[in-house]
Amino acid sequence: MAPAEVNSENSYEILQREILPVLFQDPSKTKFKHKVGDEVRVKTRKTTFQRGYDPPFSHRVWEIKEAIPTAPPTYRLKDQTKKKKKDQHVDGLYYHNETSAFPASDATSEFQINIIKSKTVRGKLMHLVEYIGYPDPPKWIEDNMIMN
Repeated sequence: MAPAEVNSENSYEILQREILPVLFQDPSKTKFKHKVGDEVRVKTRKTTFQRGYDPPFSHRVWEIKEAIPTAPPTYRLKDQTKKKKKDQHVDGLYYHNETSAFPASDATSEFQINIIKSKTVRGKLMHLVEYIGYPDPPKWIEDNMIMN
Protein backbone atom coordinates (compact mmCIF):
# COMPACT_ATOMS: atom_id res chain seq x y z
CA MET A 1 0.00 0.00 0.00
CA ALA A 2 1.34 3.42 -0.92
CA PRO A 3 1.78 6.06 1.80
CA ALA A 4 -0.70 8.31 0.01
CA GLU A 5 -3.42 5.65 0.46
CA VAL A 6 -3.13 5.71 4.26
CA ASN A 7 -5.81 7.70 6.04
CA SER A 8 -7.52 7.78 9.42
CA GLU A 9 -10.05 5.08 8.41
CA ASN A 10 -7.52 2.41 7.43
CA SER A 11 -4.64 3.31 9.77
CA TYR A 12 -5.70 0.77 12.44
CA GLU A 13 -5.83 -2.01 9.85
CA ILE A 14 -2.35 -1.13 8.59
CA LEU A 15 -1.03 -1.00 12.15
CA GLN A 16 -2.30 -4.52 12.83
CA ARG A 17 -1.14 -5.93 9.50
CA GLU A 18 2.28 -4.28 9.05
CA ILE A 19 3.73 -2.93 12.28
CA LEU A 20 2.51 -5.09 15.17
CA PRO A 21 3.73 -8.43 13.72
CA VAL A 22 7.24 -6.99 13.47
CA LEU A 23 7.21 -5.56 17.00
CA PHE A 24 5.78 -8.64 18.67
CA GLN A 25 7.40 -11.42 16.68
CA ASP A 26 8.50 -14.62 18.37
CA PRO A 27 12.12 -14.12 19.61
CA SER A 28 13.00 -17.69 18.62
CA LYS A 29 12.37 -16.77 14.96
CA THR A 30 14.94 -13.95 14.98
CA LYS A 31 17.55 -14.45 12.27
CA PHE A 32 21.00 -13.21 13.26
CA LYS A 33 23.52 -11.94 10.75
CA HIS A 34 26.45 -12.68 13.12
CA LYS A 35 27.13 -15.31 15.79
CA VAL A 36 28.51 -14.84 19.30
CA GLY A 37 32.31 -14.69 19.02
CA ASP A 38 32.35 -13.23 15.49
CA GLU A 39 34.59 -10.25 14.84
CA VAL A 40 32.87 -7.15 13.48
CA ARG A 41 33.49 -3.52 12.71
CA VAL A 42 31.07 -0.81 13.78
CA LYS A 43 29.58 1.85 11.53
CA THR A 44 31.05 5.28 12.22
CA ARG A 45 28.77 8.21 12.81
CA LYS A 46 29.29 11.05 10.37
CA THR A 47 28.74 14.67 11.24
CA THR A 48 27.07 17.17 8.92
CA PHE A 49 30.23 18.46 7.25
CA GLN A 50 32.36 15.32 7.40
CA ARG A 51 33.92 14.07 4.18
CA GLY A 52 31.83 11.56 2.28
CA TYR A 53 34.80 9.46 1.16
CA ASP A 54 35.83 8.47 4.69
CA PRO A 55 35.35 4.75 5.34
CA PRO A 56 31.86 3.94 6.67
CA PHE A 57 33.13 1.43 9.26
CA SER A 58 35.74 1.86 12.00
CA HIS A 59 39.27 0.45 11.79
CA ARG A 60 38.81 -1.12 15.17
CA VAL A 61 37.63 -4.72 15.46
CA TRP A 62 35.10 -5.77 18.13
CA GLU A 63 33.91 -9.20 19.20
CA ILE A 64 30.23 -10.04 19.60
CA LYS A 65 29.62 -10.80 23.27
CA GLU A 66 25.86 -11.37 23.14
CA ALA A 67 23.17 -11.66 20.45
CA ILE A 68 19.83 -10.31 21.64
CA PRO A 69 16.67 -11.58 19.88
CA THR A 70 14.80 -8.36 19.18
CA ALA A 71 13.28 -6.84 16.06
CA PRO A 72 15.69 -6.00 14.42
CA PRO A 73 18.39 -8.21 16.01
CA THR A 74 20.82 -6.38 18.28
CA TYR A 75 24.33 -7.20 19.49
CA ARG A 76 26.36 -6.39 22.60
CA LEU A 77 30.06 -6.03 21.79
CA LYS A 78 33.30 -6.36 23.72
CA ASP A 79 36.68 -4.80 23.13
CA GLN A 80 39.52 -7.17 22.29
CA THR A 81 42.30 -4.68 23.00
CA LYS A 82 41.45 -4.11 26.68
CA LYS A 83 43.31 -6.29 29.18
CA LYS A 84 40.93 -6.00 32.15
CA LYS A 85 37.63 -7.91 32.02
CA LYS A 86 35.61 -4.96 33.35
CA ASP A 87 36.90 -2.64 30.60
CA GLN A 88 35.98 -4.97 27.73
CA HIS A 89 32.24 -4.28 27.76
CA VAL A 90 31.05 -1.63 25.29
CA ASP A 91 28.16 0.58 26.39
CA GLY A 92 25.13 0.32 24.15
CA LEU A 93 23.67 -2.14 21.70
CA TYR A 94 24.21 -2.25 17.95
CA TYR A 95 21.71 -3.26 15.28
CA HIS A 96 22.82 -5.71 12.60
CA ASN A 97 22.94 -2.93 9.97
CA GLU A 98 25.43 -1.00 12.15
CA THR A 99 27.94 -3.87 12.09
CA SER A 100 29.99 -5.41 9.33
CA ALA A 101 31.60 -8.84 9.42
CA PHE A 102 35.38 -8.81 9.66
CA PRO A 103 36.81 -11.83 7.84
CA ALA A 104 39.30 -13.92 9.80
CA SER A 105 41.67 -13.75 6.82
CA ASP A 106 42.00 -9.98 7.39
CA ALA A 107 42.89 -10.48 11.06
CA THR A 108 46.56 -10.86 10.16
CA SER A 109 46.62 -7.79 7.93
CA GLU A 110 48.73 -4.83 8.97
CA PHE A 111 47.42 -1.92 11.02
CA GLN A 112 47.17 1.53 9.55
CA ILE A 113 49.70 3.70 11.34
CA ASN A 114 50.76 7.31 11.42
CA ILE A 115 54.48 7.92 12.04
CA ILE A 116 54.88 10.90 14.36
CA LYS A 117 58.66 10.97 14.98
CA SER A 118 61.76 8.96 14.16
CA LYS A 119 65.05 8.60 16.03
CA THR A 120 68.08 6.34 16.20
CA VAL A 121 68.70 4.40 19.42
CA ARG A 122 71.90 2.31 19.68
CA GLY A 123 72.16 2.16 15.91
CA LYS A 124 68.54 1.08 15.36
CA LEU A 125 65.97 3.30 13.70
CA MET A 126 62.87 3.73 15.90
CA HIS A 127 59.53 5.34 15.03
CA LEU A 128 56.89 6.83 17.31
CA VAL A 129 53.65 5.57 15.78
CA GLU A 130 49.97 5.88 16.52
CA TYR A 131 47.53 3.26 15.32
CA ILE A 132 44.72 4.87 13.34
CA GLY A 133 41.31 4.09 14.82
CA TYR A 134 42.66 2.87 18.17
CA PRO A 135 42.71 5.00 21.35
CA ASP A 136 46.02 3.60 22.61
CA PRO A 137 48.80 6.16 23.16
CA PRO A 138 51.62 6.36 20.57
CA LYS A 139 54.39 3.74 20.93
CA TRP A 140 58.02 3.50 19.88
CA ILE A 141 58.65 0.55 17.54
CA GLU A 142 61.64 -0.58 15.51
CA ASP A 143 61.82 0.17 11.80
CA ASN A 144 61.89 -3.50 10.80
CA MET A 145 58.43 -4.01 12.40
CA ILE A 146 56.80 -1.65 9.89
CA MET A 147 55.62 -3.25 6.68
CA ASN A 148 55.63 -1.13 3.52
